[in-house]
Amino acid sequence: RGAVDAGDHPLQERVAHSEGWDAVVAGRVTIDATIEARRALERLAELPPRQRRDLALRVAGFTYREIAQLTGGRTYTNVNKHLTRARRHLRLVADRPD
Repeated sequence: RGAVDAGDHPLQERVAHSEGWDAVVAGRVTIDATIEARRALERLAELPPRQRRDLALRVAGFTYREIAQLTGGRTYTNVNKHLTRARRHLRLVADRPD
């Protein structure tokens, strides 16, 4: 099966009603917070696309089963494998000096 079109998926409503970035981004941002956010984004960008997409969906609140449905009818186990690898990579790079 190909990837599920978000327009045809029952989870579309859940995504459409999210508060967007306003719910995530605080008011004032310090330089240190900006630098740390940039480092985090750079580390996320190092992930393979499937791991990055799965992790983004998980952080957005989707369950493993929902992620599997949204990304082409994959299995729970396959989603778990990619999320485990993504977390492992992020833990390893968190310990490396900048």
